[in-house]
Amino acid sequence: MSVSDHVTPGCWRYGSDRMRRIFMEEGKWQRALDVEAALATAEAEIGIFPADHARAIAAKANTTVVTPDAIDIRENGPKGIRHDIMAMVQLLTEALGEPAGDFVHLGATSYCIEDNRQAMQMRDAAAIIAEMLVEFGKALKSKAIQYRLLAALGRTHTQPAEIITMGFKFANHLYDIILDIMMWRFLQGGFILGKPMNGAVGTSASYVHLAGKEGATKIAELVMSRLGINPALITNQIVTRKSHAFVASGLASIAMTCYKFAQEFYHLGRPEIGEVLPRKLDIGKVGSSAMPHKAAFPNDIDGENVMGNARIVKNLAVTAWDDIPTIHERTLDNSAAERTWVPLAFLYTEEVLARCIKKLGSLVVVEPRIQENLEAFSWYTFTEPLMMELVKRGLGRQQAHHLLQVFVVDYRTSGETKSPVSILMGMPEISSRVTTEDIARIHEEHKGDLGMAPECVDKVVQAFDMIITV
Repeated sequence: MSVSDHVTPGCWRYGSDRMRRIFMEEGKWQRALDVEAALATAEAEIGIFPADHARAIAAKANTTVVTPDAIDIRENGPKGIRHDIMAMVQLLTEALGEPAGDFVHLGATSYCIEDNRQAMQMRDAAAIIAEMLVEFGKALKSKAIQYRLLAALGRTHTQPAEIITMGFKFANHLYDIILDIMMWRFLQGGFILGKPMNGAVGTSASYVHLAGKEGATKIAELVMSRLGINPALITNQIVTRKSHAFVASGLASIAMTCYKFAQEFYHLGRPEIGEVLPRKLDIGKVGSSAMPHKAAFPNDIDGENVMGNARIVKNLAVTAWDDIPTIHERTLDNSAAERTWVPLAFLYTEEVLARCIKKLGSLVVVEPRIQENLEAFSWYTFTEPLMMELVKRGLGRQQAHHLLQVFVVDYRTSGETKSPVSILMGMPEISSRVTTEDIARIHEEHKGDLGMAPECVDKVVQAFDMIITV
């Protein structure tokens, strides 16, 4: 298969081969056949039919015997039966012949297979996402430690604010990852649920007819254990799609964590800020087919890709929530939607995580420019520590705040041509309380005043180390 055979880039451009293999037809149908094999094995174990038949079913329940192409032809060909699970069942039955083939899919409804197949796919895909969350977290932790003490200009509403450190900035993104790891583990453990082999409307009636209530319960336990998935407590024909919606929301949360990170460093890379570069300058990388100067101003391709694809994941979660209100014991509307949103949500989340990890690996922190920006705004940002000092010396907080507003507006509207010290000392309420030496000292100390930013970094790093060892 070449890229020309595909319609969506989710099939070939985004996500890894290992994630793609989970959701491509072979991965899908092998898991469905695994469910059939597990069911036959369980039924034989409690004595419904001979164990030799179950072993024969398990031996043939693979995609080299029942191929995805054959299933497609049986379902959609000129004489197609228009039912994908039954197409698989018929082909497996024919491959076995009698007598073993007579026991394929015994007691099951299609979603005994479909929901458990999908749960296995989600479980396996979720493990990849969990692994990548930790990898992203480790990369952020490294940057947080490396730049723990590097003073930088904080910004609120895109305007200059108090001093932070670059490590503090990275640690804030690391904390988002910690929250995502905790939530994702919770979802993995309790919200990726299988259908406990309970038949057409969830009452296990077919299995009770075969083996009684105790036997039906035992079949469900054996199948769920063999497949390694957690059974839902109750279902109708399908597992409640609320569980799927929570998983989709978890993926959306991770995608938005990536969006937030990518957007932050995208803006820090704008030339007017210039505190980071998305990568080292390289003549060999083409930023524009028309503009040679782009070699000196590299486009943040990975950041833009993350922001674009994260939006898709977020909006796929809306579809998952819309799948919840099925009518009565079963309607099919969720099925069509899940064929799209489930694989794409996992593939695109993996892609944005991979791009963020890549972005961190190539990111260049431009320390001289960070220092320039600190200096450029220091006569504005030092006003809060000056306000604290004025309050200590007897000036009311609100009055001090107002006077310093007057100062910064006067200084800026002058085009920063006036002496800031002269403006301040021209205010009697201020000059009666601090000297020019006090102002110079507070201004200089302010540029190195990190508050508790380094300690905040340490707390987050420690929390991350603890959570990944649990």
